[in-house]
Amino acid sequence: MRDGRWSDLTTRVLSAAVLVVIGSIEVWLGGWWFETFIAAACGLMTWELVRMIDPQARGVAVQLGILTSVTVVLSYHLPPIYTLPVILAAALVGVGQISR
Repeated sequence: MRDGRWSDLTTRVLSAAVLVVIGSIEVWLGGWWFETFIAAACGLMTWELVRMIDPQARGVAVQLGILTSVTVVLSYHLPPIYTLPVILAAALVGVGQISR
């Protein structure tokens, strides 16, 4: 029965439990700890998305993951008027890289 749709359920539940613990600690710590955690999580999600869309694009996945992390950090520290253009610019770079 381990070959069915639910064969990876244990791995998923364990990884979710670890992420809940780490996320809770980061929320409790707040400040730059939380900011770094969110930036890293967004970068990793972008990396994973690019790898799912184009598994051969390893270099692009890393570059877009780093770009996403930097964009998230910048969005915390820039004046609000510049936040949306910076996020949109990063998104457009990502779309341009993936659509090649």
